[in-house]
Amino acid sequence: MRRNRLRMAACVAYLIIGIAASSSYADGLATFENFTEGPIGDTFLDPLSSIFFQNAFLSQQSIPAPFIADQAVAFPSLPVTTPGTLLTAGGYVPGAGLNLTPYFGFTATLPESAGDLRMTLAFNVLQSPASLELSILDSQHALLETRTFPLAGDAISEAMIALTRQTADIGAFTVRVHGASAAFDNISFAVPEPVSATLVLGVATLASRDRRRVVSVVAG
Repeated sequence: MRRNRLRMAACVAYLIIGIAASSSYADGLATFENFTEGPIGDTFLDPLSSIFFQNAFLSQQSIPAPFIADQAVAFPSLPVTTPGTLLTAGGYVPGAGLNLTPYFGFTATLPESAGDLRMTLAFNVLQSPASLELSILDSQHALLETRTFPLAGDAISEAMIALTRQTADIGAFTVRVHGASAAFDNISFAVPEPVSATLVLGVATLASRDRRRVVSVVAG
């Protein structure tokens, strides 16, 4: 009986370890604070998150434009993104100002497939209805889904965008702003750490066997 209880305790301990492993995440975060204010280039790799950025454009005609790191002082309506450096395109306001790029869009490739994607958007509505179109791509840049997030506000505002998929298949994404000028910040992804299926199955089997043994002892 004592041996069975010890085995059950061990099962519970291993099960707790398995649950903890399944809830842990390896995250990547691009804050753009590591860039000097000014042009970054047509493409760039963020060294902190390993996210690769490309194909920036602006205006309703999707005119190609270089990426810009724009530093801004604190704006009361932008408590999350300012003060700090934001990602824009086309041009910037040196020093304290902030340039919001009209109809801004770009493509970003993650260093590994993720299940969770988040970003903060500073925006100013130019015409209603305004929205952010977020297209999720797999590792081969094939389209998986497209979601639209409405943007509303009478002045410069912020929006926190989040998307979670049931499987970790987000390899890249494309954003396109409609009816607003915008800048991006705090782009992050999360990858669930794998859990050993064999370990979990083994724990469940052992627990089942011990349960049957305990019942037979009590019944006898």
